[in-house]
Amino acid sequence: MNKVIALMLSAGFTIPAFAERDIYGWEFLSASTSAYTGSIGVENVSSHSRELDLALRNPALMTDETHNTASLSYQNYLAGSSWATASYSRAINDKNSWGAAVVFAPYGKMKETDVYGNEIGEFSATDIMAEGLYSRMLAENFRVGLGFKLIFSSIAEERSFGFGFDVGANYFNKDKDISFGFAVRNIGAQLATYTDTPDSRDRLPWNMQIGFTKGLDHAPFKFSVTYSDLNRWDLSYTKYNEVDKSTLEGEDLEATQEIKWVDMLMRHFVFSAEFLPRDEFSLVVSYNCRRGREYRLADSRSGAGFSFGLNLNIKNVYVGAAYSIYGKAANVFGATVGYRINRAEYVQTIEPGEQYIEPNEQY
Repeated sequence: MNKVIALMLSAGFTIPAFAERDIYGWEFLSASTSAYTGSIGVENVSSHSRELDLALRNPALMTDETHNTASLSYQNYLAGSSWATASYSRAINDKNSWGAAVVFAPYGKMKETDVYGNEIGEFSATDIMAEGLYSRMLAENFRVGLGFKLIFSSIAEERSFGFGFDVGANYFNKDKDISFGFAVRNIGAQLATYTDTPDSRDRLPWNMQIGFTKGLDHAPFKFSVTYSDLNRWDLSYTKYNEVDKSTLEGEDLEATQEIKWVDMLMRHFVFSAEFLPRDEFSLVVSYNCRRGREYRLADSRSGAGFSFGLNLNIKNVYVGAAYSIYGKAANVFGATVGYRINRAEYVQTIEPGEQYIEPNEQY
C-alpha cells in the first residue's frame, strides 16, 4: 500500500503544468462542502481541525483525531441551489484511517424553452459525488492520503458519469503547531458524456495545491496560506472581456483590460486567520483573492472574496456556521453538525514500553 500511495503522489508532481487557460466540466467538485471549508476560503490543504470534510480538500488531513466521526453539512449556494454533504471517518489504528463522503447538489427547477425562446416546460439539474478515502502515517509527523470518487450529473434528460482521484500529503508537527500540505485533486475522466457530439467530453477541474498553516506560540491565533492551481497560470476567464466604465455609456465597446502579472499571481492565493481562545470555540476569517477579483464591482465595494466562520465544540458534538461573500446579491451560507460516536471504543496501537495516551482525552 505504501508503494501505491507513493506512486500516486509522484504522479501528481509529474503532471505537466499548462500555461494556457483551461475549460473544465463538473465545477461543483471545486466548491466548498462544509461550513469550515467555506469559512477558510475553500482552498486549504494544510489546516488541522476537528472538521472531517477537510479530507475532501486533502485526504492526508484525515487522522485518528476524526475517528468514528459523522458529519452533515448544508449550504445555501448561488442562484437558490442548496447542497448537502454527508461524511464519516474511522481510524483502523494509530496509523491508518478510512472515510466516505457523499455530496448531493441539486440546482432546482429551470425554465425549458425551444430554439425560438418559447417556454415549453421545466427541467432540473443535479450533481452527485461519492468518495472513499484512505490515509496512512508513513513516518513521524508525515501522512499521505488517497481518495477515489464516482461522479454523476444530470441536466434534463441528459446524463454524465465519470471518476476521479485525490492524492495528498501532510507534514504536521503538533509541538511547533506547524503544518505543510500538498494535494492534487480531481485527477480523472468523464466516461459518459451529456451528448454524442464531437469534443463533448469535459475535463475534470483538476487542481494542484500547496499550503502552510502556523499557530502562534503565545497567542490564540492560527494562520494559513494556500497557493492554488499550480498546474496553470491564467485563472481569469474574463481576461479578454473586461471593459472600463466607458462601456456603460456605449463607448469603446471593444476595449480590453490586461491583467498584470502581480494581479494574476495574487489570484492563486487564499489567506485565512483563526482565533481560538478556547478549545470549544473559534472564529475564522479568510480572503480568496481570485473570488475577490472576479466578483468585484467597478462602482462599489461588495466585500467579495471574504468569508467568516464560527465553530463550537461541546463534548462530542461540533457545530459550524459560515458566511461567504461573492457579491452584493450572491452570498453563501453554510452550516455543519458533527458527532463523535463512542470514541471510548478506540484502541491505539503502541509499541512495548511506549507511554499510552487515550486519544479522546483531548475532547
